[in-house]
Amino acid sequence: MSSTVTPEIKEAMLLLLEEIPSITQVRKVFGISQSALARARESDPDFDQAIKMAKEEGYDLAEEEAYRRAVVGVDKPVFYRGEKCGDIREYSDTLLQFILRHNRPKIYNPGVKITAGDGEKVEFSFNIGSGGGE
Repeated sequence: MSSTVTPEIKEAMLLLLEEIPSITQVRKVFGISQSALARARESDPDFDQAIKMAKEEGYDLAEEEAYRRAVVGVDKPVFYRGEKCGDIREYSDTLLQFILRHNRPKIYNPGVKITAGDGEKVEFSFNIGSGGGE
């Protein structure tokens, strides 16, 4: 692993982070050690901020892809006797559920109700998660 993060590597890392928002994966592509990247981020606050922004871009792309798979759907091939005979559009209810829970938590993530106690009934009601949306 390299201990030097050159300006050229910084620029290339930022571009790749927009596609793959994983510091670990991008670091491995460029052969940069974790400690070298930490030093580069500490010594260059602009680079550190650019990493955060590039990761957000990557997460935005992932959210767009999740929406596409949940709402628009994905064509999957259908085979009969080893031959492709068509396609079927599949949708992801699970991804749609995550999207709705994140963006509309008051409606789709109402929280958890806990009942506990010995003799006396005690109820707790709270919402797990930070909400979401913009």
